[in-house]
Amino acid sequence: MTQIPVALQLYTIRNSTASDLTGAFSELQRIGYSNVELAGLYGKSTSEIKTFFADYGIKPISAHVGLSEVESDTIGNTIKTYQDLNVDTLIVPWVEESLRKGPKGYGPLAEKLNAAGELLNEYGITFGYHNHGFEFEDTFEGQIALEWLIANTDPSLITFEVDTGWAVIAKTDPVAFIKKHATRISLLHVKDVEADGHTFAPVGTGILPLDGIVEAAVSAGVRYLIVEQDDTKGPELEAVKSSFENLKSKGYV
Repeated sequence: MTQIPVALQLYTIRNSTASDLTGAFSELQRIGYSNVELAGLYGKSTSEIKTFFADYGIKPISAHVGLSEVESDTIGNTIKTYQDLNVDTLIVPWVEESLRKGPKGYGPLAEKLNAAGELLNEYGITFGYHNHGFEFEDTFEGQIALEWLIANTDPSLITFEVDTGWAVIAKTDPVAFIKKHATRISLLHVKDVEADGHTFAPVGTGILPLDGIVEAAVSAGVRYLIVEQDDTKGPELEAVKSSFENLKSKGYV
């Protein structure tokens, strides 16, 4: 099987990096992670964080940014920051309820995404959206919200980072969803869920249909499989180690 590179969403180890940043990255290096998705810059300048990552042989391949960071008055700084880091993909990870529950529903969000995507595209930066469970549960104009956003954002400007764990929690088949929307998905969060249907777990230990997801991802041309676990029962670094080793045992790393 063709391998898709594996990365780690650094939000997963936010407590570890807050208490011992160098120790956390030393452990990521030891585990074998060479790609990460950013969720902040740890209070460092772009030059500092670039040197820091290089010291550990770790490459930032994408970054989560708030919608406010890609508004017209802030987008210039955002572009400069991530161009300096050689990050070519920015993803909005979450939006507040007011942007999806108002009288116009998801319409204003689609407009904001398209507008930011057009500006970022001029600088060679891919822009996208990451789901939680509510986009599979909310409906708008007769469609589930995530499918409405896919249909109402410009495919030349907006990509999607599908979070497969949240799909499972929302009782949606992630494999079927990836296949249906293959041309719009460039990144995947592989996030496992325990048998109770709502507790997060290391990849390969729960009910996530991992083999089917990887097969569908290969067919869709997904660029990275990104390990994420919103909360861990034990130490965060042990959880991401377990995820990596389980992916490796299946030949996915």
